[in-house]
Amino acid sequence: MSWGVGELVGSVRAWGAGAVVDVDYASHTVQVEAIEGSWRSLSRVRPVSSGIPFFSTVEGEWLDTAELDAGYWYRNLRSTVRFAPAIERLLEEGFRAFVEVSAHPVLTMSIEAAAEQADAGPVVVTGTLRRGEGGMRRVLTSLAEAYVRGVTVDWSALLGDVPAHTACDLPTYAFQRQHYWLKRGPRTGEVTAIGLAGAQHPLLGAWVELPDTDGALFTSRLSLSTHPWLADHTVAGMAVLPDRPCGAGGARR
Repeated sequence: MSWGVGELVGSVRAWGAGAVVDVDYASHTVQVEAIEGSWRSLSRVRPVSSGIPFFSTVEGEWLDTAELDAGYWYRNLRSTVRFAPAIERLLEEGFRAFVEVSAHPVLTMSIEAAAEQADAGPVVVTGTLRRGEGGMRRVLTSLAEAYVRGVTVDWSALLGDVPAHTACDLPTYAFQRQHYWLKRGPRTGEVTAIGLAGAQHPLLGAWVELPDTDGALFTSRLSLSTHPWLADHTVAGMAVLPDRPCGAGGARR
């Protein structure tokens, strides 16, 4: 690149693409060895065992967090991050939900790619916070996104002893009151374009001359909406059409 580092940093900040951390070494390279001595101050920190299982991207296996001493965190900064093998191992063990706990999700796409490559089937991947959305609302939204995709969430810390399924009574349509199905109405249209003509008759809708005879073919559609008087002729509570208008015996539905 012809630009200097300063110009590159200025451009990145101008785009609002993220923050730049001022460090004088490159992580996961030999340059980290120059600050190995600084990690000795962490030896006074005594790690303890966690109640949450911990899978290490340094060792590529499950670890007791009591082993996460100063030496471990130095190896974490110096060694290659075994992120992809860790995700593959977790997928092999049946894990299908991944939550990135960070200020902004940057690893979710890598997790999704690893799951796709492993042909693991449906996998839920979500973050917690996002850039410009650092409050509790974003955290709860991320939890809800996981919940609606089948991940079990313990809502008791937020809702207390109220069951989650009774906490809110949402409308059938999410905050909308507009229906999209078609309404009933008269089914009429222009038929002259297809060679028919209006019969000008209370029962017959359209007609056309038969080409091989001197006769005519009439068509019609009868319903309670177009012929309300049909409601005056019912059998067993069902509207019927008397045989006389049809010119045939019996009643037709």
